[in-house]
Amino acid sequence: MTGVDWRGRRGRTANIVWMTFIEEVVFVRHSYPDEHKASLVADLRDVAGRYSSDRELKEMINELRSRSEEFARLWASGTVGRHKTARKTINHPQVGPIELDCDVLSAHGSDVRIVVFTADPGNEAATKLRLLSALAGENPLAPAEVEGA
Repeated sequence: MTGVDWRGRRGRTANIVWMTFIEEVVFVRHSYPDEHKASLVADLRDVAGRYSSDRELKEMINELRSRSEEFARLWASGTVGRHKTARKTINHPQVGPIELDCDVLSAHGSDVRIVVFTADPGNEAATKLRLLSALAGENPLAPAEVEGA
């Protein structure tokens, strides 16, 4: 797994779909990577339907289709959906891999999404999160130093 330096990322390079299919940046390990990719594409199709006149979005989708066979295949399926709950492993430089549940909460009728990462109380991931909380008070990390989001 490699870290993502978020500083200076704008537009397409800051887009999770772009990073997944074009840059092949791996910062989070997914239990079911094929389902995750399909979910990203279905979610993008949903966004494209809501913003059908957005020229930049259309251009990005066209470039994704031309540069990534996998994206093109998933896009051709026509599936529309929302990115949803998953289990992810985030690699942190100080405590190592942390396996977390990731829930995406959406406000109906808007583009507001809240991503919540949780761990079962008492398991190793919860212990690592408590440790990170303590470490943050002593030596806070800049967001670009954390591998994953």
